[in-house]
Amino acid sequence: MMKNFLLFLLFLYSLNGFTQELTRINTNLGLSDSLTNSVEIRVYQGFGITNYTSVFRMFKNESDSWKAEFCEHFAAVPNHSGLRVEKRKLKPETDFEYVFQNLLRSNIQNIPSDDKINWKFAKRNPVKLIENQVRGKVYSEYNYVKTITSILDGTSYTFQFKDLNKTNTFHYSNPESYLKIYPEVDELMYVCEMISLLRNQFGIWKD
Repeated sequence: MMKNFLLFLLFLYSLNGFTQELTRINTNLGLSDSLTNSVEIRVYQGFGITNYTSVFRMFKNESDSWKAEFCEHFAAVPNHSGLRVEKRKLKPETDFEYVFQNLLRSNIQNIPSDDKINWKFAKRNPVKLIENQVRGKVYSEYNYVKTITSILDGTSYTFQFKDLNKTNTFHYSNPESYLKIYPEVDELMYVCEMISLLRNQFGIWKD
């Protein structure tokens, strides 16, 4: 019980730190924390050990026309460099509506965060008869062990979606690396589909 409580506190602390970081980046980029357009998609890429974060935005303006931009945020590094922000407008290779419909096809409006489905990120080993010795006595019981692979560093993505009254926010750490390990997880497949779509349509996140 105490272990679960400590893990819960750690989760709340990490979530609070992440939210504060997101707010700081939005402020530096001149963005609101909430999605204010009737239709808007944001994808934040980064939050690793570097000072770099990028933000992809695609939205419909007041004239019901699609717009997209790519923002790059270089946080200040004490005694090294100051804050630097770069923005550029984007156009898709195909069409905005094509991109939007493909995002819907990949379930951007429904996907949960990876912490909601972490039970899927494990390889199931066969059930075996295991012997344990307790106080000189040998006990046998059937059991199984899950093999879990954790990737501690890499690239993470935070997605925010709004279409009229439907909203969704979800976060994935290293989805493309995890998909290679767990290709059967639908959520990973959909997230990687969206990343690949935006990469190919807008020429971002190439490295």
